[in-house]
Amino acid sequence: MKEEIYNQLHLTKKGNTYVGNLNGVTYSLVDVDMGTISMKGLMFVFNHSIQNETRRLIQKKIRNSVRFSTFKMKNDSLIIVLPFKLFKKEEEFNEKNNLLLCDSINAFQFYELHQYQECVICHKVRHEEKLDYRVWDVSYVPVHPKCAADHVKDVKQSVEKENSKSNRLILSIILSLVGAFVGLIPLVMILYISDAFYAILYALIPLGGFYGYKLGKAPRKTYMIYIIIIISVLIVVAFELFTWNILALSLDYTLSGLLEDSTYQYVFLNELLISLLFLGIGIFISWKLISNTSDKQINKIETLNK
Repeated sequence: MKEEIYNQLHLTKKGNTYVGNLNGVTYSLVDVDMGTISMKGLMFVFNHSIQNETRRLIQKKIRNSVRFSTFKMKNDSLIIVLPFKLFKKEEEFNEKNNLLLCDSINAFQFYELHQYQECVICHKVRHEEKLDYRVWDVSYVPVHPKCAADHVKDVKQSVEKENSKSNRLILSIILSLVGAFVGLIPLVMILYISDAFYAILYALIPLGGFYGYKLGKAPRKTYMIYIIIIISVLIVVAFELFTWNILALSLDYTLSGLLEDSTYQYVFLNELLISLLFLGIGIFISWKLISNTSDKQINKIETLNK
């Protein structure tokens, strides 16, 4: 069944995904996160950013969900979300997917969206070197083979150079701790001014931790993510303990003495859980940035030479 749908969409296996070319328009098959479920979509990369109004018009024209993605410039790619099969017959479902693809390409032409006709790395068309379409992460784009090889080499050399600085790990951890503390400051100010929690401000804690770690120039390997998360949790817990200790002192109690009271204990645990929940939301908001490890950079370009 899957192969029949892919044939209808003119998809062939290349690198770590499926790619297609219809009437000179290229695209790749990608996973689309739709909250609690994951769906498939066709991603089209363009050589310019796309306005949200244009996306909405295309969505209305093809009567299908269209989402933004980014390759090099913000919102320079569109993802056409493929529909569920549900109770449709095989032939009807395949025909609907093919019609959706054709309608999407017609809409792109109608709204004058243009794909790359030149190498996405050097931005030139050199007649002495033929352009080759290759997978870059999950994007299907034209490159010169030499430009691709040079780019992969440069990225790997940069990562190797970064990985050689493992002796700076302690410094990066210290600066990550400082950065997370700095990220806490706006949250503390808003909390004391308005006496309210704002989940989005909790994103500043892991973001501060990330930039602090980055400033220390230690390798950005996968363990960096765990370091930032652990530091963020420690900062939030320490902040809660600090504020409750001030409250205890104002009542002529020690913190442990205050928390022996079941009422105060309940309020403390409730506030701590809310803070950790909001921190989790903050980590989710900042995940795209803090998860940008050197391992991930290598994975993105490993298909460029194929």
